[in-house]
This record gives sequence, structure tokens and C-alpha cells, in this order.
Amino acid sequence: MPFMDKLKKAFIPPDVKSQYAPPPDANRSQVWMDITIGDRPVGRIEMELFDKALPKTSANFRELCRGHEQNGKVMGYKGSIFHRVIQDFMIQGGDIIHNNGTGMYSIYGGPFPDEDFKFGHDIPGLLSMANSGPNTNGCQFFITVAPAEYLNGKHVVFGRVTKGMDVVRAVEEVEAQNDRPLQVVRVAACGVFETATDKDSSTSSTSATDVQASGTAAPEQFHDAVEQTDAVPIQGQGQEQGQGQGHGLKALYRRFSRSLDNDHKEHGNEARTTPALAGAVHDFAGTSPVDHRREVDGKLATSSPTTGT
Repeated sequence: MPFMDKLKKAFIPPDVKSQYAPPPDANRSQVWMDITIGDRPVGRIEMELFDKALPKTSANFRELCRGHEQNGKVMGYKGSIFHRVIQDFMIQGGDIIHNNGTGMYSIYGGPFPDEDFKFGHDIPGLLSMANSGPNTNGCQFFITVAPAEYLNGKHVVFGRVTKGMDVVRAVEEVEAQNDRPLQVVRVAACGVFETATDKDSSTSSTSATDVQASGTAAPEQFHDAVEQTDAVPIQGQGQEQGQGQGHGLKALYRRFSRSLDNDHKEHGNEARTTPALAGAVHDFAGTSPVDHRREVDGKLATSSPTTGT
């Protein structure tokens, strides 16, 4: 029996859905994006927004999913691309102006302030704002595919993926050069679920989510199974970009995470990880955290989700 199967059989209880995967909150905005890679449809990403905690940030994203009319022109995410992809870190998109990471737009007429840093970048599937420094939020966003706590206090987490992490991972796997996907990854369509009936009848991806809404305290399994990487989602040009290449514990985490993804598809939410399982993975790895920052001119360089100039 494969190692991961042995671990799961030994440590995963029959049902930990309520602990690690709370259902979408009906009181939060529910939005969606249909994604294509090249000419191939790959599925839908569904997200919920933390409206109560972050009303301004959530409203901006929601209206750009719906389509925001300005001077007779509709501005929104439909037709935009994911211009930056780093495996084991994040996928970044939302530049509705230039599609290359340099564009800035918001429904408020310009950059808007960092609303709150109450949610941390603790787990995969979190929706966060890219920026060019404090109080420079606009249209660009990213979705984490691994914990990235070093972004806490710098980028505003305002939502989470509730369905379609298989689609997020498909985007993550697209071959890239200098973090730029070699195939066009496009938001073919997007919108807002106005009612629960709309959501239930949608053509959503069927994979179970492997994320939960969280504050700055992360589920133990991800703290134990993954080391920090110092790449950061960048928005803009002319900045050093960490490559986010995974090895050591990071590679083991990916193997662990993908194995759970497959179980989610086959068995639903009963195939969930636990702190005990993650601890076993950590002990098995026997590897110290690896520093993934690149050395540039004798100094360690990092990248950050920032807007271009």
C-alpha cells in the first residue's frame, strides 16, 4: 500500500468535514469564474466573500465579477487572464486593463485602502488582493495554493474558494516561463449567485474544496506539513520575482495535498486531513524548512503581490 494511503488509513477519522471544511455561508456573497486554458474549458471556481468583515474589498470584487458599468462601458473580470502562476504558491489575475499585471482599476475610481488584515494566508484556496504597497488595492487578486503567512499584514484576504480547487490546481500546473503561463488562462465568464437556487443549479466543478475560512490561526495540518516559501504574488513589472519552486517538505506537501484532492473527488468530505496525519507527514519528512528565496547580487530577493506603475 502506498505510503500516503497508509497514513490516511491510520489517521483520518470518518468525518471531519465540520472541523476543516465549513459549508459556504449563505449570508456571504457567492461568486464564480469559468476558466479556460488555451481553448479548453477546465471548469468553474466558486468563491465566497467575507462581506461583513471586509465590505469595501468584497464589493469591489463582487461588482467586477458581475460587470461594473462606467461611462457606458462594462468593466469586469470577464475576458481577463491569469497572468502569473507560481506552483506551490499562488495564481494571480484580475488585470482588466492591460492583462499583464500593470493595470489598476476599482469601482471606487482609483486605488482603495487596505481594509483589514484580520484573515491570514494560512491555507490553500484563499482569495487575496495584490497591491503595490500599502493602500493600493485595485482589481488584481490572487488565490493561494499553499500557506503563505509571510503575506499577512501586507495583503488583504477577503474570500475563499468553496468549490473548484481542482480548477485552481489545473491553472497552477500550467507551464510557465518567468512565472508567465505559456498558455492563455482566461476567465471566459464570471458572475454572482444572486440566490441559493442559482448556486445549486450552476454548472460548477464537482470537486470538494480543501479549504476553510480562517483567521490568523491556521489549521495545524498545514503548519506541520509545509514550510514557508518567500515568493510573493507580484503585480507589476521590473521587480524580482521568487520562483516558488517546491522541494523538501514542500514537495511532500504537494504529494499529500494532491492525494487528498483525489480522495475528495472519490469519497467526498470524509477524506479530510487531521493534525495527527500532518504531524506524521512532518516526522516522516525529517527535513528542515527550505529557504526558496533567490540570491540576487549577493542578497536574498523576494517578490510581493503588487500593482504595476
